[in-house]
Amino acid sequence: MHLHLNRHHRFNRSRILDSLGFALLLVAAIMAFVVVIGVIATGAGAVY
Repeated sequence: MHLHLNRHHRFNRSRILDSLGFALLLVAAIMAFVVVIGVIATGAGAVY
């Protein structure tokens, strides 16, 4: 019973960490996308 509760707690904590990591990855991907769009826009503006 104690092992089950402990495993359940660890499972919840790992799920929270996974969702936090996923949110950080999502934010990083959005920031990288915005930077790439900005570079393409400024590059196109400089070329044309």
